[in-house]
Amino acid sequence: KKGEKLPDSRRIPEVKEYYEANPDKFKRGESVNASHILVDTEERALEIYEEISSGKKSFEDAAKEYSSCPSSQQGGSLGDFGRGQMVPEFDTAVFEMAEGEITDTPVKTQFGYHLIKLNSKKPASEVPYSEVRDLFLQEKVSTFTVEDNVLTVNLREEVDGKTTYRHELYDFDYFYDDL
Repeated sequence: KKGEKLPDSRRIPEVKEYYEANPDKFKRGESVNASHILVDTEERALEIYEEISSGKKSFEDAAKEYSSCPSSQQGGSLGDFGRGQMVPEFDTAVFEMAEGEITDTPVKTQFGYHLIKLNSKKPASEVPYSEVRDLFLQEKVSTFTVEDNVLTVNLREEVDGKTTYRHELYDFDYFYDDL
């Protein structure tokens, strides 16, 4: 259930029992790693695509030189992101691409025209119990909830003999980049 209160993490066996009984709550969505070049006109995007496809410039160098997006400083890299995190036109295009592919038709969005390069894809996966357990052991978690793939953690801390609590959010899609 959304917002369901989960077991007290000080009792790790309860966390494991909950994890095993609710595998659907511990899933990472499909994600991609992509780069882009953003320009104002379709014509300009096509000119840049021609430079890249003919080998005159690498995608990264073209992004640094031509893109109006701040990501241009990183060769157009947008890093990892999941479905629904980008505007719909961009999102649809990038998730339909093959790894290493560059769009030969610019993608129009409210921001302008994009040439997109798909660097890598990660399929949807289950978050291993060891990651969930380690998070609780390391962070001194008192309680947690899972809602829409986001883990809300209540951390208890002892400061000068007083117990304090703070909240942190973890998106399972991006909590561990190496998986």
